[in-house]
Amino acid sequence: YYKDDSSIRAIPSGTPVSDLRFSHITENYLVEARQDPRCVFPLEALQKLTQEGAIGSLSANHYSAMGGIYSQRRVQEELIPALDKALAIEPPDYVLLVPL
Repeated sequence: YYKDDSSIRAIPSGTPVSDLRFSHITENYLVEARQDPRCVFPLEALQKLTQEGAIGSLSANHYSAMGGIYSQRRVQEELIPALDKALAIEPPDYVLLVPL
């Protein structure tokens, strides 16, 4: 990701945590997430809750977006419609948002 990147990334539900990489426009940001992505993307915890029957199921894909978007217009006109379109394919009952 880079500054003002309004795109989204699909992360398949079966993606191993070891395959996840976090990037940001500043090197000092998300240090913990780079060391352990589970602290901001609790995929394994959600998978465990599914196996235990605490929640029904997970969507086939999860989505990530860059937090360093300085243009509110681009968020409203590009990012939100792209995310809405992606979620419309497989409408979730609930959405977990993890702002950073």
